[in-house]
Amino acid sequence: MTGPHHDISSGAYPGQVSGPQPVPSAPWPAGTGPHAVPSGPHAVPAAPQQSTAGPPGGWSYGLPPGARPELVNTPIGQAGALANSAWQQRADRRVPFPALVAVELRKLFGTVSDRIMLALAPLYLAGVTLFGLLTVASAPATAAQQVLGAVVGAEFGGMLVHATVIKVIGGEWHYRSVQLTLLLQPSRLRYAAAQAGALGVVWLTLTAAEFGVFYPVAVSHIGQSGFQLYLNQRIGWVLAVIAVGNLLSLLVCLAVALLLPNPTAGITVYYVVTVLLAFRFEPWPVVWFLDPFGLLNLLAGTRSDALPVLTGTLLLAGVLTLGVLSLRGRDAR
Repeated sequence: MTGPHHDISSGAYPGQVSGPQPVPSAPWPAGTGPHAVPSGPHAVPAAPQQSTAGPPGGWSYGLPPGARPELVNTPIGQAGALANSAWQQRADRRVPFPALVAVELRKLFGTVSDRIMLALAPLYLAGVTLFGLLTVASAPATAAQQVLGAVVGAEFGGMLVHATVIKVIGGEWHYRSVQLTLLLQPSRLRYAAAQAGALGVVWLTLTAAEFGVFYPVAVSHIGQSGFQLYLNQRIGWVLAVIAVGNLLSLLVCLAVALLLPNPTAGITVYYVVTVLLAFRFEPWPVVWFLDPFGLLNLLAGTRSDALPVLTGTLLLAGVLTLGVLSLRGRDAR
């Protein structure tokens, strides 16, 4: 097949200009048509390089009024002017543990009802302690009988304070106010440790208050009753009995508060348990092995068997462990 032949080695096609062409110099010639670029004095101006502000809702090539150039496109917390600012340092700093304990202590005085109950708590503690001293231990012939009033005061004298503790701990979960606490302190174990620290302060306060009420009245009362006085020779033992009794009663209160995140239910169960524990001295051997105050009974001399002490202490420790585990998995939403 023959026909016109074109050489494609040069890369040109029919009708295509293959050689170099002259490039016109500025100014460019004016075009024609409706979309032609105007020439002369009506030429399109160049785009502005920077402007201070644009129209509302429009585009601006520059920074907004009042903006700081060093803060634009700067990753906060990693580099730039805000990385070492005062508020950033405070946000990154961990809350000191004593501050958390102080916050938990202030919660005990959060409402009017809490303050009323805590105001009446010293009077109630003194009344229960004196009742145990003057009526329960009516014939204080032995050291165990002379210290029995302190045992009664340690077990039942702090009930108003314990009710306030249950109200605060259970109320935080019931009314979801614990969300703010966990936002500031995400670690639930550290939150529980702060509550334990606050309860430690409460325990020391109750111990000192009961000792200040019981010891001088007991020494005066027993000295006038004609019986030999043993308490003045065992001041450390009396203080230990009061401290252990208040500690165990506070741990029972804490176990109820951790297991029941409802203040009404928690206070009700706590009072029922406290009343039932008052009958543990009845001749029911089974109850002795469930008594969380077994260590107190052994220390005060009202019981001499060590097995109920072991079983009651293990039971209280198990209930407290269950309460802490339930606290870790509890929904705060």
